[in-house]
Amino acid sequence: MDDIYQLLPKHFRNECSEQEEKIVDQFRNEHPLEYQSLARLHDRGTIEIKEFDRQAALKKVKIAVHKNSLNKKEAKIFKFIPKWTIAMPAAALILITVGLYFLGSSILFQKNQTSYLNETNSVQKILLEDGSIVWLNKNARLTYPKHFNEAKRKVSLKGEGFFDVAKNPDQPFVIGTDYATITVLGTSFNVNSNSKTTDVSVATGKVQVESLTSSDKVYLHPGFSASATLSKITQFETSNKNYLSWKTGIFTFNETSIEQAVQDLNKYYNKEIILKDEVSCSLTANFDNADFNEILEIMQVTCDLRIESVNQQIEIYK
Repeated sequence: MDDIYQLLPKHFRNECSEQEEKIVDQFRNEHPLEYQSLARLHDRGTIEIKEFDRQAALKKVKIAVHKNSLNKKEAKIFKFIPKWTIAMPAAALILITVGLYFLGSSILFQKNQTSYLNETNSVQKILLEDGSIVWLNKNARLTYPKHFNEAKRKVSLKGEGFFDVAKNPDQPFVIGTDYATITVLGTSFNVNSNSKTTDVSVATGKVQVESLTSSDKVYLHPGFSASATLSKITQFETSNKNYLSWKTGIFTFNETSIEQAVQDLNKYYNKEIILKDEVSCSLTANFDNADFNEILEIMQVTCDLRIESVNQQIEIYK
């Protein structure tokens, strides 16, 4: 992973190849706080980080962490950034110690926290201490405290999850992702945090979505969504009515393209559908926890398709 610090500048400029993006994704998953801080620094202007005095930098970090932990009963440093040689076209020279100080408030690890990764092929339901409920899609990870004993109820999410938050005006509920912070008092909404965006769709109530790397902030009401990237947040009316199908198994297709229908179905069923040919066809149908083969038959007849089963994959041809 030593080469990651040479790839990150290209990644932030959207110049990485597909293979390089996989390396960056691995680094982001293993070191989310470090990635987020570097993204913030990059957003403030291109930077050049050179080799540094490790001991002096560590001393500054300890001072910063100590100041930030005076009011915390149990905290410890659990991570330290390795020696860097990052070369970015520089508008300003920012010493590594500045980056480390910037990380000071973020590298505290609370023993109170629990992390759950959904490695099953079904939706998993998690009941939090405050009565909030979180449904996790496959391969999603939720990190949350066993006890909400701070001013805010803070959790973090990687992957897709649906939140039904217990109302408590005195203790806002905050979800951290790679690209945004989501704040609510009591509502229900869907969050999909992947390697490129954080997407939020509101079912009930009101949600605030705030960028981690810019001053962008939007407020969402039912029927509206937002997409946060490294550089901005975009708000729009929710067009895909099946954004919760991965949880409910209910699909409503109204002249929906086969490409979109396949994308929605793949989120719920354990067999992956792959379009091997370009198919110009739209689908109008409603499915309520329907049998997978029944759906395939309807798609086949409606769009005159040839469907083949290969292991766990379903291949679709004209």
